[in-house]
Amino acid sequence: MANLEKYKGVIPAFYACYDAEGNVSPERVRALTEYHIRKGVKGVYVNGSSGECIYQSLEDLFSRNQVDDLWLATTKAPRDYSQARFRDGCWLFFGRETAGLPEWFRLAHAQRCIRIPMREDARSLNLANSVAVLAYEALKQQGFPGLSGVGEMAPT
Repeated sequence: MANLEKYKGVIPAFYACYDAEGNVSPERVRALTEYHIRKGVKGVYVNGSSGECIYQSLEDLFSRNQVDDLWLATTKAPRDYSQARFRDGCWLFFGRETAGLPEWFRLAHAQRCIRIPMREDARSLNLANSVAVLAYEALKQQGFPGLSGVGEMAPT
């Protein structure tokens, strides 16, 4: 059996730390790392689900990728998602539940902003549901590539 001694103790998930503008803050990440070391944490679980992926900011993402086809999901959009034409390789952007996408980003891509229709007394769907709605709409428009289109009914 493998030596599991190195896995004893607390191994917390490591979350990115954000600044007031919503960008990952290297200083705050460093401070959190030093805090864990001072408290005797022997390791952290990296690769969690806090959403920042490998990019430190939107600017960082665009500097590393050719993003020609993008759609921004926002409650502030003038048109709903049914008017969007999602092509293979398009990028879907979603903001934080508490603040949405940054205003400068929405303004820079105003013609690519879409919303999910909601009742007047409801603010928005939660982020996970919004991602599911738009991701499946994009897949539907492309004929559900790579997904099984046939199910197996249970015998009656």
